[in-house]
Amino acid sequence: MTVPEVRPPKHIILGIRNRVGTKLKNAAAVRLARRLPEGRFPSGVAAPSIVVIALLVVLTMLTAFLMRVPADPGPPAAAVDAQQRLTTSVATAIAASAAEASGDLRTLAARGTDLDQDLPSVLDTHASWRGLAVLGPDRAAVASAGRPLQLAALPQVLTGPVLVPLAADGRLPVLLAVPAGEGRVLAAAVDLRPLDVDLDPTAGETLTFGNTSGTVLLSRGAASSELSETNRSALQTALRSAATNHQGTTQVGTDMLLAYAPVNSDRFSAPLGIGVATLMHVPDEAVPSRWTGLLAAVVLAGVTLLVAALLVGALVLPVRRLRGSALAVASGSLNAEIRDGGPREIRTITTSLRQLRTLLRGRDGTRQAEPGKGIPATVAVALASVVVLGWSAWLLAAFGGADAEVPESVLRAERLQTAITTQGVQRSLNDAVTDIRGVAAVATGDPAAVKPMLDAMVTGHPRYRSAYLADASGNVLARAGREPMRGTGPTPSEPSLTQQNTSGRLPIVYASAPITGRDTTLVAELDVDHLITLLHRGTGQVRLVDEAWRTIASTRGYLAFETVDEPVLSEAAGRTRGRAVSTIGEVGGSRAVATVEPVTGDYSSSLNWTVVQHQRAGDLSLAGNDIRRGAQLVALLGIGIAALSFGWHYFVVVAPLRRVARISTRVAGEHGRGEVVYPERADQIGTIASCLEICRQALDDNRRLGRDRRPRGAATDATRRMKPAQRPRRQETTAGQGL
Repeated sequence: MTVPEVRPPKHIILGIRNRVGTKLKNAAAVRLARRLPEGRFPSGVAAPSIVVIALLVVLTMLTAFLMRVPADPGPPAAAVDAQQRLTTSVATAIAASAAEASGDLRTLAARGTDLDQDLPSVLDTHASWRGLAVLGPDRAAVASAGRPLQLAALPQVLTGPVLVPLAADGRLPVLLAVPAGEGRVLAAAVDLRPLDVDLDPTAGETLTFGNTSGTVLLSRGAASSELSETNRSALQTALRSAATNHQGTTQVGTDMLLAYAPVNSDRFSAPLGIGVATLMHVPDEAVPSRWTGLLAAVVLAGVTLLVAALLVGALVLPVRRLRGSALAVASGSLNAEIRDGGPREIRTITTSLRQLRTLLRGRDGTRQAEPGKGIPATVAVALASVVVLGWSAWLLAAFGGADAEVPESVLRAERLQTAITTQGVQRSLNDAVTDIRGVAAVATGDPAAVKPMLDAMVTGHPRYRSAYLADASGNVLARAGREPMRGTGPTPSEPSLTQQNTSGRLPIVYASAPITGRDTTLVAELDVDHLITLLHRGTGQVRLVDEAWRTIASTRGYLAFETVDEPVLSEAAGRTRGRAVSTIGEVGGSRAVATVEPVTGDYSSSLNWTVVQHQRAGDLSLAGNDIRRGAQLVALLGIGIAALSFGWHYFVVVAPLRRVARISTRVAGEHGRGEVVYPERADQIGTIASCLEICRQALDDNRRLGRDRRPRGAATDATRRMKPAQRPRRQETTAGQGL
């Protein structure tokens, strides 16, 4: 029996062949892709998008944390900083007072043995000196005036100026001693002058000076007996720490703040062993924890998703799809599907690839490829950057503009700081007259005898730029320091401070005192740089202005005698009445805390000067300012990410795509047979360019599909000059040779 032959249906056979053929062609595309080099991360069209999205995710987390206000149960940080600066300024003023008295002693010591009979006159010119003595080499008093000194407290060996704190008696007495030459010692009992701080004794506020054992040497404000046991114990601990060269702040109870600082001076050969502590009432303005940046972080998360959709959907996925289609056609899969989609440049390349596939199939083509339609890739990249920039602008408008509200405790701290700065300037000016009067009290008018004292005064006091003895016409007879700026002319007949000019390169300010019974006057010109040093005790920008609001000195760049025209400062000056006044207003275009106080005093009041201080409200350590600074930082980072995104995508993805799109139109067109498609980058776009070049070459020979590699090198490679080929030598023929 014959068995009939069973054959599968024809359509099944064709399907199997098609599937097998497709598999082989896909394998050919894989082999071709392996031969075409593509760099790994950070190369490739997806690298910019991955980095930008990752940066936006990190920025989202930073936004939530940088704009968060942590819980703060204590007083405002700005008030804590201000009280610490205040305490340090008080300690600096005490050190300056000690250095001032030490310098005066060195100036008097330069007089030599002639000083012995003039001690009473010296005491008359120094109101804070209680007693004065000249000691011989055996430490016995050779001459003395005023109260007896506790000479036993002095060290046996005196190598430099020495300060010894004495027992408290309602003042801050110390014993000062300086070498006077030939084994002699000049010693004085001096009351150091602490600055006046506006304290509220009823609130338990106090300013205290103590030594290394915690003993209170001087107290202002609330008495020690009026303090609670807790406050008294904390104060003694702080004084011991300050006297041993430590500083800091600590909260005592719920509404008291304790700050302490040491009294240090490099003018003495040994540590002073004195500390300063301030205990002040600072309201406890508790700040609860707030996640202010949570809303901004949520909005940025939505922005990140939108950016990811734009970049991935408009660039990364279309380029990858086009790469797969180009590899399929270049490897010989002429029936492979070529999908449309993506921006205009990708659609143009897709159209050109279809045209090349039609020609490779052997069908008649128009040989004229048209540019694709759609939105350019630049629009998608720019839109992603604009979205991030818009978020940054919204963040700045919502959180980055307004400064925090300034509490009353900070305003009070600014007033106290300005008062301390003003007192420092005031004392330095008045001490200049006291110094010059002290020298005039013991001077004889002989230039040779005055010269050593002037040298010691200029060397021992940084406030002077020069000191000199002038005759009745103002001519200099003896000088110490730099060249005088005052010029010639008569000098005041009484001890005084004088501002000579109101215009010019530098203010000329001097102290003067006539020598009794002589037609000569001692003059000491003040150094403006020293005044600036005193102003630096304040905060923000501090100016010293005269009665016409012309600038005498400033802590920041300034022109001498430039007029300060700020209505807020002028309005505050009208309400001073001899005390510091603080207000909040616009200064220099910024919201600031402005404080004004006039310079008073026995001699300095004649100058009619005023100390003007203004601190930007945005620079204060307040919770609202922390949020503003965090918002500004995050917004700035957002602007940077937007710029990075646009630049990186444009130069790595968009620009290469444009170039490939332009040349693909020519290659698929009627006159593009001689064009060469160079891959400029070793990435997906470079692979697309290589596939287009393979298809162009295959137009002459279909067998080259999937076999040719891309041309070596790139269009941006440097041109190399090849060696010329050598001509072949002709063989000379001799007679009888030839054909």
